[in-house]
Amino acid sequence: MYDIPFAFIEVFGGIYAIEYFHASYSMATFLFTLYFLTSFIGRALFTLRAPSNVFRIILLNVALSVIGLFLAFISFNVILYVISLLILGIPHGLTYPSSLVIIRRNFKDEERSAANSYFTGILMGLGGIVPIIMGGIVSLIGIRLSFLVLTIVVIVFFSLFFIKQREIKNKESS
Repeated sequence: MYDIPFAFIEVFGGIYAIEYFHASYSMATFLFTLYFLTSFIGRALFTLRAPSNVFRIILLNVALSVIGLFLAFISFNVILYVISLLILGIPHGLTYPSSLVIIRRNFKDEERSAANSYFTGILMGLGGIVPIIMGGIVSLIGIRLSFLVLTIVVIVFFSLFFIKQREIKNKESS
């Protein structure tokens, strides 16, 4: 749910700041510093105290992703955009470690290596293909509307995840 927006922000976040808010190149770089600072703080807190209920972290990540992406979409100045990046840094920092906890808790020892390999492969694939796809989308609708598209994509992926999660729980209780 989050690797797609992350890949987009990495490629187009600085361009957005420069193009829409007339930020300097050094300011655009500084924006990433703030983004990665909140990401680091989120990971550090997660490391100090891993949550017992990872589903709550997933809900938090989705909520913050939707809020941050939508705020980036409606931003009319660099301050709002900075706030959106600060918000988006949190799910960036929490998503990977929470995914690893889910793998650890849901796969047997002999399955875990394969699960980690598939997970890493999917992330790397998304990191390579998303910027290409989003580049085409940006060419068609622009960067600003692309943030809105990503907001919708996160909501759709979460809905699919939630539906699958309910199916699994229903099968377990049957």
